[in-house]
Amino acid sequence: GPTWTHALRTGSPAIDAGDPGYFCGEGAPCEDQRGVGFSRTQNGRVDMGAVEYLDSTLLVDRNDDTNAAEAQACEDTVPDDCSLRGAISLTNSDSTTAYTITVPAGTYTLQLYSGGGEEDANAEGDLDILGLVTIEGAGQAETIIQAGASLATAIDRVFEVGDGYAPIQTVTFRDLTIRYGQAFTGGGHALENIGEDVFLERVSVIDSDQPNAPEAIGGAVYGHSHSVLNIPDSSFSNNDA
Repeated sequence: GPTWTHALRTGSPAIDAGDPGYFCGEGAPCEDQRGVGFSRTQNGRVDMGAVEYLDSTLLVDRNDDTNAAEAQACEDTVPDDCSLRGAISLTNSDSTTAYTITVPAGTYTLQLYSGGGEEDANAEGDLDILGLVTIEGAGQAETIIQAGASLATAIDRVFEVGDGYAPIQTVTFRDLTIRYGQAFTGGGHALENIGEDVFLERVSVIDSDQPNAPEAIGGAVYGHSHSVLNIPDSSFSNNDA
């Protein structure tokens, strides 16, 4: 929109909590703060705040690390059409919608890596998140996302969030474990936050380290300028810079 604002997060009490008698016209806007194409009402009732919340839930139904087109469809009626990397690529293509990626119990190991160095389009290496996303697992002991089968075989850090450009996005990780990250450049062996608002809710960040890359900084998580990190009910253990 014309000015910066924060989108509502999944579960916010402001969703569908605006004036029940609201209707557009006669001076009341038909679009939210973002303008044409963004209706002022979703789900039949206006939200409180400048931006209407629109949620789309994607269910991961395969645990292999692939970015193939058939793993980015993420339609609930079609089996084996939604990898974790594929779901993230789908959300990256639509930065105006708030997505929830549901990751069932299981271990999800990153494997795509050609050895070509830093890459920020989610094609390989770490998982690059550029949109408004909640990644929700089944519990810290049930959903594990890792950059290798062990720390010794890790191909990269686990997540890179943001690109440093406006607008600021809110990205939430909930009820999962992030482990075995190794950042060979940049910062954060498990997660690098490049200017976004990141929430770790009931998340374990463990076993992430790269002693052979002195230029990598930040231990488990590194935030660049203007980044925000919120860590309610989360824990960090056995990580090192």
